[in-house]
Amino acid sequence: LVGDSSPTKRNEHPQSSAMAPGKLFLGGLSVTTSTESLQQHFSAFGEVVDAVSMGARGFGFVTFADPAVAESLAGTSVDVEGQQVECKPVDGKGKSAGKGGGGFAGGAPAYRAPMPVASFAARPPAALAGGGARPTQGKIFIGGLS
Repeated sequence: LVGDSSPTKRNEHPQSSAMAPGKLFLGGLSVTTSTESLQQHFSAFGEVVDAVSMGARGFGFVTFADPAVAESLAGTSVDVEGQQVECKPVDGKGKSAGKGGGGFAGGAPAYRAPMPVASFAARPPAALAGGGARPTQGKIFIGGLS
């Protein structure tokens, strides 16, 4: 293990009753971090009952026997094998209680800008018809106009 193992507070997360007792999401793991090294590293903070490294995907989970240990680490950044790893509480559904990181992990965006009509008009009728459907005579249906 490289570097200092002491946690550095980032931002405070309010503890909620929905938190999975003792379980933390670990974001920013190195691709070489193994489940065994997580188990060994985090056992310095308390008894680890479960650890899973998805190092190839950059995250993992650790569960402590004492939920107070997880609560004390929640919202901190810990050095694991030279990599700053963020510790976030996990809610009862296995999701991180921290803010989302973007992409499709948080679901579809709340608003999607409409495509301009001109972009449809510029396409040939066959492109508008979609897979296997017969092309129309260059007509398109535009619903919801007021």
